[in-house]
Amino acid sequence: MGALRRLAVPAQEFEFGDRVGPYQVIRRVAPSCYDAEAVDSGAPVRIDLASEDDSALIDVRFSRARVQLELVQHPSVAQIIDHGVMSDGRPWMASTRPPGTSLSSVLARRRLEPAEVVALIYSVASVLAYAHQCRVVHGSLRPHHLTLSRGAQVAISGWGWMRTPGIPAYGDPTSTSVYNAPEHDGESPIDGRADVYALGAIGYRALTGVFPDVSRDLLDTRSPIGAIIDGMLALDARERASAASVVTDLHEQRHAERASARGFEQRATDRMSIPSLEAADLAAAEEATDLDGPGAAPTVDPDRSEIASRSSPLRDQ
Repeated sequence: MGALRRLAVPAQEFEFGDRVGPYQVIRRVAPSCYDAEAVDSGAPVRIDLASEDDSALIDVRFSRARVQLELVQHPSVAQIIDHGVMSDGRPWMASTRPPGTSLSSVLARRRLEPAEVVALIYSVASVLAYAHQCRVVHGSLRPHHLTLSRGAQVAISGWGWMRTPGIPAYGDPTSTSVYNAPEHDGESPIDGRADVYALGAIGYRALTGVFPDVSRDLLDTRSPIGAIIDGMLALDARERASAASVVTDLHEQRHAERASARGFEQRATDRMSIPSLEAADLAAAEEATDLDGPGAAPTVDPDRSEIASRSSPLRDQ
């Protein structure tokens, strides 16, 4: 076998109708991420392109991830169905694409309400807890990997960079991303708590409109969801909760909120309605963004926060 070739491929964007392997691009979802469809069958897929890495190692990684992911039988886990290398040496991966709207597209338009953030974290953490139980760590969770649908359902794609628990994240091309936990340093062991950190960063971004590395002063840690997100962003993995614990905490808080609301309503003479933590189910987030309609989100980098922030490399939404 010859020497492995290190790629140095400049960022390349695709437009509607461009081809990536046997797939035709429909729209750009995020940098190096596209919605597409199979040319022969029209089946919807999500295409992820690697920006810079060793193409031979990526091929091995994608193949291994595809096999491992088949063991995680969950309706919210998008399966890897294909992968390859483009003529310029840039590797790509295709995953199943469920119906719905990417979170990155929603965040390009607005922040989420607290109840929507609760529903988002609860749904994603539930899926992650199951994957972690199967000894699968996503390792590269980003807003564009989350597809929202009605009923607070969230499908997760982008599993090509999945990690093996207890093993350092060697060769991670996105190790400087704002969504990556501090243990993404190539030396520290990775486990499911790295996904919890990424989800906490996504929740912070969705709630405040800025990234947690810009400012953490915008989070009200006295609120239930603020306290949970703050704990998810603990720099020391040993102080971070597991995905299962996050689900349990939100579940307990939701029941407490509902009980408090019922008690208040029983005492109120006008039977005023008290919103609970489960009031929003992300349907509003989906309806706010119609990627196919006349008000479609523009093809711009949705990483631009509502408050001016310092430059940070690889802010993949």
